[in-house]
Amino acid sequence: MVVVVGLQNNSGGGYKSVVRTFERLTNEETDWKYMATISNTDERDGFFPKSIALSEDGLTLAIASPENGTNGYRSGRVRCYFRESSQAKSWQKFGKDFFGVGPRGLFGYGLSLSADGTVIAISAPYTWGGCEICHAYVQTFKREDKESFNWKAIGGSLKSNIFGDKFGLSLDLSGNGMLLVVGVPNAAPGGRIKTYYRNSKYDKWLKYSDDLEGEELDSLFGTSVVLSSDGISLAIGQAVPLLGDTSGDKNGYVHIYRFNELMSQQKNPWRKIASIAVEDVVDVPIIAVNSDGSEIAVGDSYKTVRAYKISGENIDNPVVQIGNDLFSDGSNSFGYSIAMSGDSSLLVVGNPLSSKKVGNVRMYLT
Repeated sequence: MVVVVGLQNNSGGGYKSVVRTFERLTNEETDWKYMATISNTDERDGFFPKSIALSEDGLTLAIASPENGTNGYRSGRVRCYFRESSQAKSWQKFGKDFFGVGPRGLFGYGLSLSADGTVIAISAPYTWGGCEICHAYVQTFKREDKESFNWKAIGGSLKSNIFGDKFGLSLDLSGNGMLLVVGVPNAAPGGRIKTYYRNSKYDKWLKYSDDLEGEELDSLFGTSVVLSSDGISLAIGQAVPLLGDTSGDKNGYVHIYRFNELMSQQKNPWRKIASIAVEDVVDVPIIAVNSDGSEIAVGDSYKTVRAYKISGENIDNPVVQIGNDLFSDGSNSFGYSIAMSGDSSLLVVGNPLSSKKVGNVRMYLT
């Protein structure tokens, strides 16, 4: 099992950011062993790393630098690494870097890998300043197998038709890389989720279902999104209300949907299972799920993380909290990032602004 941790500008002098990787060989072990460090000294990268994606087998790693300025201010870059086997400790760069096509797009803000690391999805959710025809977009790439190091663009670019809707602010791939969900939180009236499936014969992304839409005006539905590896369960984050909102509801929400196979031929086969209120959320609910979507962890990116068991069959009580709340040590960033192992035996919580101001990562075993 591998854990990847990003450190931004950690040197204290000059420009240097790193990604560090750690492993434990068996579930019985409690000590994590240091593996390797990937360093970056390119000042064009801005806050490296903003987004990190790790394949399920722990052999492929993608690191995004959305503020990289190679193709213009904050055009963005994504770089991929591999290790030769589960016993290998070092990471090697492979393939050409992916670059955003123009300034201010923040290419790499949304990032996802398939389970075997052969499909990657990358978004640039921000539109170019002063350009009324330059919209947000998502690009996907594939390599033939894990032994191949050459990426090939697939499906064409998915683009927004509406300026400023933040198409791709969040996204996720299913484990087999055939399903793609894209969050569009600023789409009117209350944000939406778009779902696609990949037709490999014609090499295109096709619409999978009708859009899932936020139920309230300006609710920023789709600010975060996580798809289970099997593509059956979908968790959608809804940010805190906008300034000036008069509804009185100051919570964020996580809405949970389950794909209903009996309705697969209909326009909207997604059935809403439950909604989880996230109190005191600073901005966006942070979400992680296990492989089949039966367990979910939700953080307020501030002080509390909670885990839940999801049951689509129990209509009266579809969501049950697992264990006690996990609290911070007095910092204001506990749960800023969360990851859950596929078998839900491990929960990882990032805390970049701990009370000692050095940042830490906590591991919880079930």
